[in-house]
Amino acid sequence: MEQAQEVKLIHCNSEDQLADILTKALSVTRFECLRKKLGQVSRLARQVCTESVSFSYSTNNNKTIGLINLGNNAFCKSLTTEGKYDCLNAATYSLTKEARLIVEEPVLTREIYGVKYHLGNSRVYDEIVLIVAKNSASNFSNEPATFDVKLSYTDIKTTNWQNSFSLKLGTTATMDFKIPLIFEGKVEVSGEVQTGIEWGETTTTTTVVEVVYKVTVPPMTKVIVCVIATKGICDVPFTYMQRDTLYDGTSVTNEIEGGTYTGSNYYSTNFDTKEEALELGRAIYAKFHWLIC
Repeated sequence: MEQAQEVKLIHCNSEDQLADILTKALSVTRFECLRKKLGQVSRLARQVCTESVSFSYSTNNNKTIGLINLGNNAFCKSLTTEGKYDCLNAATYSLTKEARLIVEEPVLTREIYGVKYHLGNSRVYDEIVLIVAKNSASNFSNEPATFDVKLSYTDIKTTNWQNSFSLKLGTTATMDFKIPLIFEGKVEVSGEVQTGIEWGETTTTTTVVEVVYKVTVPPMTKVIVCVIATKGICDVPFTYMQRDTLYDGTSVTNEIEGGTYTGSNYYSTNFDTKEEALELGRAIYAKFHWLIC
């Protein structure tokens, strides 16, 4: 669903109190110029402007752009002259500091809620099997013995929620989302909730996991215990509700499509054991060393 929002850049002429409003639908890359009397739209607002007042843009980073005049292919920068203040002047051919424009939305507060993950369209990829922990127990006696083998590893999760907009428009949103995780090769929504989310930011969470594995070791044998886990990445499309409160107090609510969650985690964790025979000489040395200590 195409959103009705627009990016707007406004500068005023101090003599005739007219503003040039450059509007760009989010689905296209060309700006158009409209003339607007402050407080009301004039009849000129419906007229299509010439190339000299039409613009494209170049992205500097995810917060600023450079506005390119299609008449002379120059970047616009601020200009104050002859009684006109803070005008857009297409006069530089490099994206200088003066030509960088911050794009913002006229939104006082924004709330994101009602996230719906489309698990049927999710995918899991780049799966890899890893040994995340290893320890061993040795039995130097002539009888089987049971040992508690302690193992620890760092469980690593990454999360990233991306919306369909390439620019960060300066509006801080309140976002608390449940986290999709990979379980046994399939994506499910977990009970974990992440707060303080920012669009496009990857968050890495680490948790130290300690486990004890009980193993029976045959005589004169060493048993190596490994914790094996699969690590994978998942993409999950989602939609969400967005409630904006504008500066005039108006509340606007829309359902937004085009979101993508990307995350990674360990799953399918299990234990693997391997037996190795102990050498007699090493066993005698180990017993002697133990008696001395």
